[in-house]
Amino acid sequence: HIQSAVLFNKVFYTDGLDYKYYDPRGAELANPTDEVYDWVSKSGGEMPKRGKLLCGWRGRMVIAHLADDPQEWHMSKQGDPFNWDLYPPVLNAQQAVSGTVSKIGKVPDIINSLIPYNDDLMIVGGDHTLWRFTGDPMFGGQLDLLSDSTGMSFGRPWWKDPEGVIYFFGSRGGVYAMTPQGQPQRITIKTIDRKLADIDLATYRIELVWNTRDDGLHLFKVPYAAGGQIISHFFWERKTGAWF
Repeated sequence: HIQSAVLFNKVFYTDGLDYKYYDPRGAELANPTDEVYDWVSKSGGEMPKRGKLLCGWRGRMVIAHLADDPQEWHMSKQGDPFNWDLYPPVLNAQQAVSGTVSKIGKVPDIINSLIPYNDDLMIVGGDHTLWRFTGDPMFGGQLDLLSDSTGMSFGRPWWKDPEGVIYFFGSRGGVYAMTPQGQPQRITIKTIDRKLADIDLATYRIELVWNTRDDGLHLFKVPYAAGGQIISHFFWERKTGAWF
């Protein structure tokens, strides 16, 4: 499973073993090529090992779900995804930070997904809970429990509609809708819940995409193996609440 995230006009990648990045402008070369470079810490500190999840948030690159510590999260220095120094000579609000060294602490659940909602809020989908980062962890931020009734499946099983409503696939099945301040509401409970409950999340990942033109939500069932070809697809029409 490969995840990517864009920050400062570069694309960063992880497959849970190695980290790479791509600079489409070729800023590091006099004669730019389409090469992918090793993503390493260049300004101090070490990158967290074997992180499976990525996202850009508040000018930081966030890495989570480490193979040896799936409850841990790490954030690069603000404005510098190549600086992971947790112990700089002078502590400052922009430095790299992790759950281990932050007053916020680790997420008390296995981290399955990251949702950078806006510059102030990041939603964390756990294995059986939902959490919310509010504000920067190095500048008075906090971590709050949103729900202990459901978690999220692994990867990026979520999307945000034009009105800011988040839709996600639950860790035990079902599609939910929620705002960062509200409780998740299951929108498949009277329709396709039984079909979705049969999905083996160890074999398949779920991807959601909002369709603005048709005002609805696409749900794709994609296998991890066999080239990742989509094998099943549902569409939810917001106007009628129906699934097709």
